[in-house]
Amino acid sequence: MSADPAAQLDDEPTAAASGPVPLIYIGGVGRSGSTLLNDLLGQHPDAVAVGELVHLFQRGLVENNLCGCGQRFGVCPFWQAVGHDVGGDWDAAAGAEYLAMKARVDRNRHSLSLLSPVSTPGFAASLRAWGSFYDRLIGALRRQTGATVVVDSTKQISTALLLRRLGGVDLRIVHLVRDSRGVAFSWTKEKRKVEVVDDDAMMNRYPPALMGWRWLSWNVVFASFRLLGVPVLTLRYEDLIDDPDASLRRVLTFAGLEPGSLPFVAGSTVDLQPVHSVAGNPSRFDRGSVSLRRDEAWRQQMPRSARRWVTVLTAPLLARYGYLRARP
Repeated sequence: MSADPAAQLDDEPTAAASGPVPLIYIGGVGRSGSTLLNDLLGQHPDAVAVGELVHLFQRGLVENNLCGCGQRFGVCPFWQAVGHDVGGDWDAAAGAEYLAMKARVDRNRHSLSLLSPVSTPGFAASLRAWGSFYDRLIGALRRQTGATVVVDSTKQISTALLLRRLGGVDLRIVHLVRDSRGVAFSWTKEKRKVEVVDDDAMMNRYPPALMGWRWLSWNVVFASFRLLGVPVLTLRYEDLIDDPDASLRRVLTFAGLEPGSLPFVAGSTVDLQPVHSVAGNPSRFDRGSVSLRRDEAWRQQMPRSARRWVTVLTAPLLARYGYLRARP
């Protein structure tokens, strides 16, 4: 970058002149349908959906992967305009510096520090710098599109805690929940990172027991954001698939938008146009008419022992969200 990033960004105002940006943050565990929800919300004319914004710096600036529009990040007009609006350099070297700034405050290991009203001088300075930049970035997303609402499907706990502290953001969390056994099974599958064009990179895989524990703990945390005064709307993946029209109306109303007629939804079929998502499930490259149906391969293909362990581990919340009732 052309100047010290902390010094450059810390002097910026924390809120846009037009007031805080309403931001819908999709919280929960990966493989719960967040990419689909992000892309559906991005079809609304008053929303800009950018996928997992937390990965902008590594996968966009440093690795120059594909944007959801199908172009590489470095030549995507949308992201280049956002970078120009934010100011400073917008390339791989800048991306590495942004990543270093981010690592000082926005990692799950820093969650308790982000919750605490008192910080060490070093953490407080890093938080001011990174928070100021994030305020500017989110404001740029709204300015470059004219959208009312920004949608971020990051799902990371520490990022939600960071956003809660920003003066330029009106944070609202959509807590997206899917049956823990479906989530755990999905994380055992081999999936190629379609956005990586220079090699055959694969998405991470994790054992069912680990994902069962993460599903339990992360869903407890995101449900608890209500205790911090953050508006939270709980939405089940299965309900989104079964009735996308009703589910989207709930979320859009929660975001403060008028749902309108939703012409891109017709029963269980949706018409998906490209959105500028920086990261997410490979399904973010789906285009045109897409028929929605539940992915419940776990019912037949998940090993019985793994299914049993995940069920026992996550039983309290499975019951809470209605997953232990008879299948509809």
